Amino acid sequence: HRRTGAACAVLVVVVLAIAVMGIAMTQTTRAQARITNISEQGIPQGCSPAWYVVPSQDVGAGDNSLYSVAAIAPNDVWAVGSYTGTGRYLTLIQHWDGAQWSIVPSPNPGQYNNELAGVSAVASNDVWAVGKYNNDPVHPTHHLLTLHWDGVQWDVGPNPDPGGN
Repeated sequence: HRRTGAACAVLVVVVLAIAVMGIAMTQTTRAQARITNISEQGIPQGCSPAWYVVPSQDVGAGDNSLYSVAAIAPNDVWAVGSYTGTGRYLTLIQHWDGAQWSIVPSPNPGQYNNELAGVSAVASNDVWAVGKYNNDPVHPTHHLLTLHWDGVQWDVGPNPDPGGN
């Protein structure tokens, strides 16, 4: 019989995190990361390593893209990216509660494009997302975008933006 509890969720989160990180890793590094993570934690009995399609929500009718994922626990996982809406890119943040993905409202300080490229989670009330925004579609000067989750909502956080590009 197949196990679908927390042990399998941990394995799925590890595999998902490796897959997302794999965008920036070499083939050799990815293979070593997979072997290391699975061999150190072991495969839970009755839980075969496999990919599972888990539905997530889309925002609007345009593109929805996720670029980074961070896991605090099997029921506390964050994914960030962007979606196209009203002719511009807007921030996209989704949260996994152990059963389903849900969209979490997030700030869009730029008048034109707002995109998130990375996320890091310290605790359930201390999650950081980073990306960029711009205010002019003709002469796009990119500014750093830092968002912080305090356990209740996402807010624009401080960053060392020197003024663009």
